[in-house]
Amino acid sequence: MVDGLDELPDQHQRTELLAMLASTAEAAPYRFLVATRPLPGHELAALGGTAPRYELLSFTASDLRAFAEKWFTHDTAETFISAVRAAQLGELARTPLMAFMLCHTHRPDRPLPSGRSGVYQEFVKRLYETNSHKDVARTQQEALHALAGQYQNLDHRRTAEKAALRALHHLPEIINYFAHERLHGNQAPAVEVAASHPQAARPAPVTTPDWHRFLSDLMRPTGLLTQRADDFVFLHPTLQEYLAARHAARDEQECAALLDRLFPPGRPRPPDGQPSYLGFLLDTLLACPGDIAAETTNRIETLTCQRTWKAPRWRTSKPPLADT
Repeated sequence: MVDGLDELPDQHQRTELLAMLASTAEAAPYRFLVATRPLPGHELAALGGTAPRYELLSFTASDLRAFAEKWFTHDTAETFISAVRAAQLGELARTPLMAFMLCHTHRPDRPLPSGRSGVYQEFVKRLYETNSHKDVARTQQEALHALAGQYQNLDHRRTAEKAALRALHHLPEIINYFAHERLHGNQAPAVEVAASHPQAARPAPVTTPDWHRFLSDLMRPTGLLTQRADDFVFLHPTLQEYLAARHAARDEQECAALLDRLFPPGRPRPPDGQPSYLGFLLDTLLACPGDIAAETTNRIETLTCQRTWKAPRWRTSKPPLADT
């Protein structure tokens, strides 16, 4: 199985890979399954005309109910379906990944998060902050003690411990930064990218291999990343997009700069970018402090009134799932 073909950022590389699979499949006693988010049709032509193509369908209302009943008890599943309707998340819940995340974050005593980014925010929080059975805190503390404990010089030990504590404290920001860098083409190993963040700078007494090993030990148990060969990748491209958007709008100053990049003042034009990531960026801008949210709304309205751009699909109002 070749998963995540769309994660190759270069179209030429994707086409070459598909052509290689097509030629290999002719002589090999194997069958290949290629999974990807939608790509331009001409790219898939490299597989040849005989390769069957399948498109994953969205959940129907009955599919969602059946999925929920496998996840919860029958009564809790009914509570969940009611919560989806109350939060107006019916259209989003038709996506199997989103249905999984909603089930994962559902609590009968409180409403579901609001909107797509709200669901991702709660999902990330549960993965990283409240996933107590994985004992993330203990694992990370052991990594810290292992790093600092190898130094007999007291000053060196204190320096290493101080830098390690700083990296641990800022780990969510470091992972957001890594997501942003990776999304924008930085293909260096994850630990190298992480170490380039100001809050993860290697202290002088610690060797590069030891520091990279420590950063790996911090990143591995978070639940946000999975190890592939000798590197880390995100569990899903949209999770990477969400975290990258959080980095892009990490403070009021960056929010203002992001707004001007997407919607240059005085020069209305549709923003560039992959629609899914663009949706997360818009959500972060609309949640920014100060006047950023209001100005974002004004610039979006200017474009839509000129009929030059349509907001991403998930931001438009759609009817909830019916009871069929």
